[in-house]
Amino acid sequence: MLFGFWSWVPVVLIVLAIFYANKLPELRRQAEEKLKEGKVILEKSKKELEVKAAVMAEKAKEKQKKVKEKASEAKKEDNFGLEEEEITVEDLSFMPTDEKKDKQ
Repeated sequence: MLFGFWSWVPVVLIVLAIFYANKLPELRRQAEEKLKEGKVILEKSKKELEVKAAVMAEKAKEKQKKVKEKASEAKKEDNFGLEEEEITVEDLSFMPTDEKKDKQ
């Protein structure tokens, strides 16, 4: 192979510029239009994604809230509606005491 691919690219571009010089401004305008259209499409898709992300975040918050509510309901059911009370020493008076401590 005489030259590599990248060494032929400038040669081809120069030949195209010589023979199609009158069409270059038109090609430039078309390229600019396509780039502008691409930017508009990207902006629209970005806005759509942001809206979808906000909706998904709201749904996740609602789901998390429901899970917390279910967990609190399950906890209430486990306690049978009874509130937790502190246990004092007097409450433990029914428990047997250690005989060694009584002897001393």
